[in-house]
Amino acid sequence: LFAQKSIRVEVVILDETGNHAISNTPVVFQEIGKYLITSGEGSIKVNFPAPGSYNLRIMTSEKVFKKT
Repeated sequence: LFAQKSIRVEVVILDETGNHAISNTPVVFQEIGKYLITSGEGSIKVNFPAPGSYNLRIMTSEKVFKKT
């Protein structure tokens, strides 16, 4: 059997216009048990155990956005 390699991903969270990074925003990857806060540039870096599809939840003061 071949072992799956973990992957490291950087995600940048932008406002709905796509023009401004959103800093200090909680992002949850429930499948891997990660709760992260975006940096001042709106980014997070996360390690995933293997390639695949993961859901992220972006929690703003107004609502929770769910993206795959």
